[in-house]
Amino acid sequence: MLINKRAGSFNPKAINRYINIIKDKVMHFESISPSNINDFMEELKTAVNYDMVILAGGDGTVGLATYILKDLSTPIYVIPIGRGNTFYKMIWQDEDPESALNKILRRFTIKKVDIGYVNEMNRYFILGVSLGLIAEIVKSAPRYRIFGGRLSYIIAGLERIFLARDTYFLRVYVNNANVYSGLALTASFGVTPIRAGRIRLFPSALIDDGLIDYIVIPKLSKTVLIKIFRNIDYSLVKYGQGSNISVTCDKKAPVEIDGDYVGDYDTLTIRVIPASLNVAVPL
Repeated sequence: MLINKRAGSFNPKAINRYINIIKDKVMHFESISPSNINDFMEELKTAVNYDMVILAGGDGTVGLATYILKDLSTPIYVIPIGRGNTFYKMIWQDEDPESALNKILRRFTIKKVDIGYVNEMNRYFILGVSLGLIAEIVKSAPRYRIFGGRLSYIIAGLERIFLARDTYFLRVYVNNANVYSGLALTASFGVTPIRAGRIRLFPSALIDDGLIDYIVIPKLSKTVLIKIFRNIDYSLVKYGQGSNISVTCDKKAPVEIDGDYVGDYDTLTIRVIPASLNVAVPL
């Protein structure tokens, strides 16, 4: 069990409850709290010696783990102690984490799920990638963290929508075919239907369909834009699916991956890596 003590909702008492559940049912168990990313990655390399890796953290913790675990058959279970915990919701849905863990420790099967890869920053993702307005919101949200995880994104979202001045001339190619050329506020690409914990951005997405869903939102009025983020009208946007996607932009634009701002880029080359991460689900 690898514990990220920097995760957004880390609670020592809650972690101890999980540790006691595991110790009660497992003969050989180790609990480690790496102090930095390098130690975390080194510990993950030993996962081949175990029947399961339990990650206590959020989406960022799981995303980082994919660098090692994508090449291994060892399944993971996630104790969701991050801010959004979208990946947990996609796999284990509304199951109480302690209940799910108890069931998995009794008997489990392996579900293979897709991940994505962005060439420009050599980075894997478990949820999605966005360029433009959505990434601006992600970049701004930490300023409002005092109000709590979800509320900080809502405040940042309203701020960025009302201050939105930047549009980007995007060319989007899906499986080598041009699907969009024009001005846009934002474009997003994902392997899961939900982003930011609750927003169903990609209604056709499945976590194991071998595809990346995409959405391009053109320049719209602020009133329509607010409505879109609450309940997307897909007649106003460009939406589709593919396995390989490339994006070019007329200027550098902010980019986020799995809820982390990663810098400004004017090109993105994205592909899906099907069935590459093993997760443990109750049998």
